[in-house]
Amino acid sequence: MRNLQKMADYSGKGLTAHIDQQLVLICQSVFRTQHRYENNQLTTHRYQKRMQRLRKSFNLLLQKGMTTPCKRYVGRCKFILKHEPSLWVFLSSPDIPLTNNEAERCIEVALFYEKLVTARVQSAVTNVVRVYYLLLKPARSESYRH
Repeated sequence: MRNLQKMADYSGKGLTAHIDQQLVLICQSVFRTQHRYENNQLTTHRYQKRMQRLRKSFNLLLQKGMTTPCKRYVGRCKFILKHEPSLWVFLSSPDIPLTNNEAERCIEVALFYEKLVTARVQSAVTNVVRVYYLLLKPARSESYRH
């Protein structure tokens, strides 16, 4: 969704802007439909039909984007179409969330602890090096002089 919004903001006016705005609207409809389904406002059958219709519209717009004269835009559409099946994995099982936000939060926590541990280890190593240079190195130097 973020990348499509960036494309829409970047493209300015013209055909690519129109396609991007339509893609963003479809993504917003996907989120709205998902939330309505999660709140038991849609039956499973209706939810699946709506998502299929949105997916078809999404693909048609990307295919239309591949016909534009802008090579960069065509490349973006090709890339999205290449990975299109992975965008809709959440439809294959109710256990798969629509977004990866929860996974990203877990990764952020893990990275925070990794940085914390790394900082503590670096601090400990730094302290050992200081002790060596403050206490042990002068003592070794003196023993070589005698």
